[in-house]
Amino acid sequence: MRRVATSKQCFKEAPFLILVDLFFWLKQAAYSFAMSSSTMPVSPALSITRRRKRSNKDRQAEKSQQTQTLILEAALQCLVTRGYAGTTTDWIVKVAGVSRGALTHHFKSRSALINATAKYVTEKRAVEFDQMMGGIEVPAGELPTLAHMQMTISALQHYYHQPSFYALHELLRSARTEKALKKVLAPLEEQLDRRMSDDLLRRFPYWKVIDETREVLMDLVTFSLQGVAVDLVPYLEGERQRHFNDLLASIVMREFTEAYIASGRLAPKRGSK
Repeated sequence: MRRVATSKQCFKEAPFLILVDLFFWLKQAAYSFAMSSSTMPVSPALSITRRRKRSNKDRQAEKSQQTQTLILEAALQCLVTRGYAGTTTDWIVKVAGVSRGALTHHFKSRSALINATAKYVTEKRAVEFDQMMGGIEVPAGELPTLAHMQMTISALQHYYHQPSFYALHELLRSARTEKALKKVLAPLEEQLDRRMSDDLLRRFPYWKVIDETREVLMDLVTFSLQGVAVDLVPYLEGERQRHFNDLLASIVMREFTEAYIASGRLAPKRGSK
């Protein structure tokens, strides 16, 4: 009787034991599947879908960047043609050809747009200066000639008649009385001056020998040409402008030569141009 009772008891407990074994088997199977799924090859259809999502995201980012640049360029144009006070969001939207919603999506306020425009303009000035300097070549191992100086002055005159210069000038004038704008613009202008100086020294390393003279001559040329550019009455035109540029070039050439000789450095041979 005891043996029969034990068999019945085992028979009654068998379903429970089977369920326990099944539970642990399913748990192990799920763990194995999770571990192997990370290394399973992605189906071609899924891979294409993912690529399309990334491609759409890239296109959206590119379109967003294009819209932002369009708005900033419109703000630059408004600064040139309408001045700082006239550079309103209404005019920027009109010039850019975008909706007000597109503008507010990128710039929440006029001040945010003006600050971004200041960064855009100063970066543009740095790029334009680098391009301008790239057109002036002095042979390696030679010092500049008067012709090189004249070419440089002429290029700088063109540089200070670019729309980006007038836009920056409008911002600088307004920053004199607007403290918030001055706080944004002051470090940008310092950065621009530093980049221009570094660009000059990188291309024409002989200026490093007479660093103090270089700074004075850069101030002389810069402020002279800037003053001519913003004059309301363009009295320096044609032949008069050419004589003015030649005078600046001759002053720079003379001061450069004297400072270089005074430095005691062995001067490279002077170019023939």
